[in-house]
Amino acid sequence: MVRRRSSADGGSNRRKSSTDMMGHRKGDRKLSDIMEGVAMPPSMSFLETQRITAMQMEIYGFAGWIASIVVFVCYLLWAYVPDSILASYGITYYPSRYWALAVPAMLAMTLMALLVVYIAINWVSTAPLDSYNTIRVHNHTDR
Repeated sequence: MVRRRSSADGGSNRRKSSTDMMGHRKGDRKLSDIMEGVAMPPSMSFLETQRITAMQMEIYGFAGWIASIVVFVCYLLWAYVPDSILASYGITYYPSRYWALAVPAMLAMTLMALLVVYIAINWVSTAPLDSYNTIRVHNHTDR
């Protein structure tokens, strides 16, 4: 049992710390002292870390591939299966079929608009052909 000394005894109110067999207080021991004599496994090499990371990326990629196939099949079923068949399976709450055509059409138009904007930005940022900025010296040496 740990005895607390009161301030009337002339001591502080701290608990006494127990000591180990070597006479060191347990609170003062370092991790290296504690782990002395314990076999530590060697740290993983850089190649081992890369291999584990590559395996994780392969697993996530495969899971993403499977998930995208499942989502695409659900989209096709929603777009092409009649309402009566979906209702017979208990699927009654789904978006309007309008969105089955509208979303892909909007995505296609957005990609075409981005292509036009990209080309326009490049045309605007390119110097004219008669500009000195288009002159390039191929055989220039510093002297």
